[in-house]
Amino acid sequence: MIHALLVTPAYRTRHRIRALQDCVAPQRQWGLAAQVALLRLVMPCLKRWIPLTRLVPAVARVAGRTPKLACERRLAVKLAWLMFKPLSRSAGGRCLERSLTLYFLLLRKRLPAQLVVGAKLGETATSWHAWVCVQDEPVSEPEETLAGFVPVVAFDADGNRIDALDRFLPGAEKA
Repeated sequence: MIHALLVTPAYRTRHRIRALQDCVAPQRQWGLAAQVALLRLVMPCLKRWIPLTRLVPAVARVAGRTPKLACERRLAVKLAWLMFKPLSRSAGGRCLERSLTLYFLLLRKRLPAQLVVGAKLGETATSWHAWVCVQDEPVSEPEETLAGFVPVVAFDADGNRIDALDRFLPGAEKA
C-alpha cells in the first residue's frame, strides 16, 4: 500500500513542491522560482508555435536585456530540473523546454551557454534530445543520457546557429 502511494502523481507533485521549497527558501530566491514556474507554463506553447531557429535567438535577446541573475549556477540548474521533470514515467520528456529554460537562466548569469539538439537513430524510430553546454561541457547531463546522440543543431550564447558536428563531435565528418 505504501509503495502505491509513492508512484501517484499527487505524491510526486507534493514531493516536488517540498523539494522546491527546500531549494529556494534558504537563498530567498522566490522571484527566481516564480520566473521558472512562468517559463514552465509558457515554454510548451512557445516551442510549438515558434520555430527553434527563431525561438532560441529570442530567448538569448530577452536574457541579455534582463538584469544579471544573482544566484548560484547550481540553483538555476536544480530549479530547471525540478520544474520540468515529468510527474509520471509514461509522460513524455520535456528536455527541450527544460533546456531552453536552463539556457535562459545561464545566459542571465552571463555564462557562455550553448543549446544543443541531438538525434539518436533507433531500430524503429529516431530519438531526440536537447541539452545545454557551458564551454562545450554538458550541464547536469549524465554521460549515459547523451550516449548515442549526435548533435544536429546548436546555438551559441547570442542565439546564433553554430555547426554542431564540428563543435561537439571533434573529428566527426560532415555528411
